[in-house]
Amino acid sequence: MSVLSLIRIVSFALTIGVAALAGKHFSEVVAIIATVHYVVALVYSKRQLRNALSKPVAAALTGALSLSSVAMYLAKIKVSFVFAPHHVFNEVYIEKSELFRGKENQVKWFIWSAVFLNAALYFAILGQGAATDVLIYSPSVTTPWLAVGAVLFLAALIGIRSVLTPRLLLSACTLELLAVAAIVIGQHSKITIWHIVMYHITMWGLYPLYKMWKPGNLRPACNYVGLTVALLVVSWLTSSLSILPWHMTKVFMREQFFLLSLFHIMSSVFLSKAQPEWIWRIFQPAGSFITSMGAHVSAETRQPQTASLSG
Repeated sequence: MSVLSLIRIVSFALTIGVAALAGKHFSEVVAIIATVHYVVALVYSKRQLRNALSKPVAAALTGALSLSSVAMYLAKIKVSFVFAPHHVFNEVYIEKSELFRGKENQVKWFIWSAVFLNAALYFAILGQGAATDVLIYSPSVTTPWLAVGAVLFLAALIGIRSVLTPRLLLSACTLELLAVAAIVIGQHSKITIWHIVMYHITMWGLYPLYKMWKPGNLRPACNYVGLTVALLVVSWLTSSLSILPWHMTKVFMREQFFLLSLFHIMSSVFLSKAQPEWIWRIFQPAGSFITSMGAHVSAETRQPQTASLSG
């Protein structure tokens, strides 16, 4: 099993644990951690932001995408809907980078089948606790979508059997197996967007740390952990769970979470590599896509550069 799969399993387990411990305050805990994730992502994406602003067309698109997050917030667009492509592309494309580096052309159709299936799994998970009058969450849509997705995914797996080892096969299916487990859990306990966001920010908190970790040079990892912990303290002290006399109300905190989440999702379009390559090339220098996603760590030296943590 790959390290990526282990990180996913740990993130899944931590989500369950935090949800159980936080109880009625779970959404506030997620908002606290998510705010930290969003800030850290921007801090480690300074180079990508400079690149996106260096070309007129890319700069115009960057500005439009940023403003669109405000427009969606004012229009009351549900975060759960906008979060779907962000989450699915991030999960599937980081898998492409981590598990199939150098074999991208061979696994192209497998990647797209995984996108299709994981989108169906996402809406099926949330559909168990969502109003069925929203068509995309309805079992009448998600059930046939899942059936077709599963067939395409299995066919694509068979198609790349020449590059699969038993270990790689398990790693390539970990995300889907965890999603199926979430559907099973959802039969007994309601799963909401807060659970998926918690899993997502946990995974994207641990994965860059793994990429930065180097026994001979711990400074990048320590700086990352230090910044994260410091921001967690600040985020908690200003949250509705703060022990300080002045802090945000729960309502204000939720609204802040929705706005920041929309901005993070839209900004990831021009900051993150965890998406189709043609999108990245609009905003970033040609050839830069060949470096690894996430923490931008050289495959040879594993020396962290300016990281893009916009997961």
